[in-house]
Amino acid sequence: MEDTLKKLRKKAIKRAMNFLAGERGMATMKAIFKTKKDTDRRLDALYHLAGLPSLTDKAAVAQAIDAQGRRLRSLGKDLDELDQALARLEQSAVRREQEAPVEKKPVRHTRPAPKAMPPKAVADSPLGAAKTLVAPKPKAKPQPKARVRAAKPKAAAKKTPQPTLPKPKPLGAAKKGKRTAPSRNLLDLHFKKK
Repeated sequence: MEDTLKKLRKKAIKRAMNFLAGERGMATMKAIFKTKKDTDRRLDALYHLAGLPSLTDKAAVAQAIDAQGRRLRSLGKDLDELDQALARLEQSAVRREQEAPVEKKPVRHTRPAPKAMPPKAVADSPLGAAKTLVAPKPKAKPQPKARVRAAKPKAAAKKTPQPTLPKPKPLGAAKKGKRTAPSRNLLDLHFKKK
């Protein structure tokens, strides 16, 4: 039973390949692709009139979501590797603490700080009677003189172009309103710059 099915499949594929290799098969394939292109274009126009995202917009959103998912998965792998590295570092630190006790370094002797003199002794000393030094005030810098510039003659007034009228719309064009306004949902993303 399976052998006969395989033979039938092979024969069907062979006939299809022979048909497509001929002129008639190529013409039918071109017609199929042309009708598909036309139907896609018409569906996009209908979606646009209804305010719905088109099939190309949905495909672009799906592609963007897929790319973000791949990026998140790679970030998850990186985070897992970092967690493993931190765990290894913590284990090695614990092993080092257990293996060798910490030796205390000998403390260097430092010179003791001088004792502060009582305020009365400072006032009685010749240094206490001396005048306190005052920093001299900085001299003010002279202000530069203001320069007077000659006024430039004004250029002749530029001629403003005549306002152009908007292009007339075709007779059957739909007015923008609630029905044809672009939708503002998540799937209506414009990835192409206009």
